[in-house]
Amino acid sequence: MKKVLFLCLAAFIAFATSAQNYQPAPLLKARANKILDQGNPTSSPIKVTNLTEAKTTIQRIPFGSSFNLLTLLEPYNNNVAYNGDLGIMMFTHRAGGTYGGASGDLRCNFTNYFGTNLDSLIFLQQGSNRMRYPGGVIYNPAGNTNLANAMAITSGPTTDGSNWLYNFFATQKLDGSSIKYHFEATHDTLKPASINLTVCDGGKVKACGKVGQVATSLRYPYFYFKRGQVQGDSVAWDTIPYNFKNVYQDRLFSNDTTYWAFAPYMAFSKDGMIGYFYVMGLEASDPAITSGPKPIVWKTTDGGTTWNKMPLVDLSTLGTNLTDWIRPTYHTLYSTTPVYRPGIMSGSTVEEENFPGIVDNNGNLHIATMIEGMYSNATDSLDYTYAYPGWRIFDLYTTSTGWGVNLVDTIYAGIDKNVTLTDQNLDHNFHIAKSLDATKLFFMWTDTRLDTSNYLPDIYARGFDLTTGNKTDPIDMTFQGDYYFFNASEDVVDSAGSYFLPATFAKITGTTVDAEPTHNFIKGMKISPSQFVGIYENDPIAAIDNVVVNPNPAKDYININISITHPSNLKVNVYNLLGSEVINKDFGKHMAGDSKLVLSASNMKSGIYFVSVQAGNERVTKKVVVE
Repeated sequence: MKKVLFLCLAAFIAFATSAQNYQPAPLLKARANKILDQGNPTSSPIKVTNLTEAKTTIQRIPFGSSFNLLTLLEPYNNNVAYNGDLGIMMFTHRAGGTYGGASGDLRCNFTNYFGTNLDSLIFLQQGSNRMRYPGGVIYNPAGNTNLANAMAITSGPTTDGSNWLYNFFATQKLDGSSIKYHFEATHDTLKPASINLTVCDGGKVKACGKVGQVATSLRYPYFYFKRGQVQGDSVAWDTIPYNFKNVYQDRLFSNDTTYWAFAPYMAFSKDGMIGYFYVMGLEASDPAITSGPKPIVWKTTDGGTTWNKMPLVDLSTLGTNLTDWIRPTYHTLYSTTPVYRPGIMSGSTVEEENFPGIVDNNGNLHIATMIEGMYSNATDSLDYTYAYPGWRIFDLYTTSTGWGVNLVDTIYAGIDKNVTLTDQNLDHNFHIAKSLDATKLFFMWTDTRLDTSNYLPDIYARGFDLTTGNKTDPIDMTFQGDYYFFNASEDVVDSAGSYFLPATFAKITGTTVDAEPTHNFIKGMKISPSQFVGIYENDPIAAIDNVVVNPNPAKDYININISITHPSNLKVNVYNLLGSEVINKDFGKHMAGDSKLVLSASNMKSGIYFVSVQAGNERVTKKVVVE
């Protein structure tokens, strides 16, 4: 998550001052202004991708509730699962609220994806062990269609209300029988959350997480991986986990020493043999001058018995697939020389926290992540001070010889967690799903395209065909929605050659962490084979150089003064605060230079509107008040 610098400069300065109190405020303000005014210091273009609206009917089906929002705040957990042989999708969550259950219990709700049946499994609090932050997956023997032979496998931490006690691993057959609980003591005083869980062919179960921090002198957090094997109606777990030890670079944050190692994730092939464990961070030996935070990755080819650490990726060497989309920044506060320094946005309380991964048909790892130009290489500012031309999601992936990268989409809304909900992590909720043969990948996220904060998020998706190289446009799957706390399965529904994306979202009834969420299944998010029609990143670079809307407030008319860098077709859409389109006008092709577009406002009611101007493959949105 992050603050939007263009609209929140004062907040940015205050935040930077608290993290960098050795710099006086005037210098911080000068630095922020330099970022705002720097334009594009080299010839690297700033681009966006085309956008398509989904033409399918989306179903929102409420099915459960939780005691509070905390069940949704761990981005590492696997909450949504889908199994094609059974045709069901499942969501695992903390119980409580309108749909019943005690706050220490958890539920696995499931439904037929193309049907109407709803059912649930209930895991009850065991003694003082109250279950929290749960994730859940479905194990189903190959080809089985009987719920009595399939099971839900869940995991998370437990608490007695004052202390974190154990990690729990629990199973239950999908017909409601054979409930089993397994508890393991933690190794540190920090909560044993962040459990990432998956199940592979043959009942091979994998789990990883972060327990806490060990000796400060060793400079590494404690990450672990463990394996389990389905045996009958339960899972037999390894008694000794594999520990990933590494020496990370430290950063100064609020005068404390913190380590650059965040977000433990793993991804495995369908057979459970090829796998990756990774965190986002910086190693102590990495100078981070040309490349900021990055994935630190270990790979296994024997199911997790042995792991080998992969060479670090230098993001600055990945070529034009990245350089065309990342704005260079200045080398230091006082420098006027631009430096191309891309970095993963991670490691602060105001940035994204989820970096999901998936293994494709060739055994390569794909990670959904934001990459941006980083402004400073100081150890207390490198990781949260960026150029702000627009937020971009990338597919960062391994190859047989190293790493590659592809743009997924440009995100229009930043994150301001104080906009609507005061305590929640309203990030963009990245997810990756794959087809059954893992030759097609589907990237999903939320975004609010009509404003600068993600307070009315829609769900967007984009498909990548790894065999042909074709891609879909980014698709607005829901259009004019409020899909908070979106979660998705990593397996898609493959039906009649089309791909459906099983997912959930939460309807929120309050503005704090104590708000009760109502969970909803989302059905009908569909991508068709015909939508894989080509590669769009080779389109001309962004055409818009400047847009000014006046008068503002407006009364009878709205002038749009626009400057474009090359001949482009100009379109204008105007939306009200509810996201409803009130004007859609095509102004045709205009030559490079300055143009003036005029809209009639005489029939528009008084209020706030968003004027969205599109030229070529770039779109700029401005807010206007009509009196």
